[in-house]
Amino acid sequence: TFYSSTHCVSNVRRMFKLEGKVALITGGASGIGLSTVKELLANGLKAITVVDFNETAGQRVIEEVTEEFGANRAIFVKADVGNVTEFRGAFEATVEKFDNLDIVINNAGIMNEIEWEKM
Repeated sequence: TFYSSTHCVSNVRRMFKLEGKVALITGGASGIGLSTVKELLANGLKAITVVDFNETAGQRVIEEVTEEFGANRAIFVKADVGNVTEFRGAFEATVEKFDNLDIVINNAGIMNEIEWEKM
């Protein structure tokens, strides 16, 4: 069965109150990650850090989110989640900007055909 990010977030919202919470999502600049960012903010999340290695897409997400949900609701951190120092920096930037971090969504992933064939 296929579940959309809207369906999944609405189920999460029933289980947890999002109001006042701060999240960090990896791979948040496109696809499922981007949809999740918007759904969480639309459902009461206070703020979110979007972590992605694609800086152009990440900055575009922040512009979209600011236009749709208002200023100071999201920040972008360029990071490769495979690099511990960069990934740690994303957590530090979140706490520095929003004073806390309540939710982490590990959504980043890269798969190419060669790696897939090895599996």
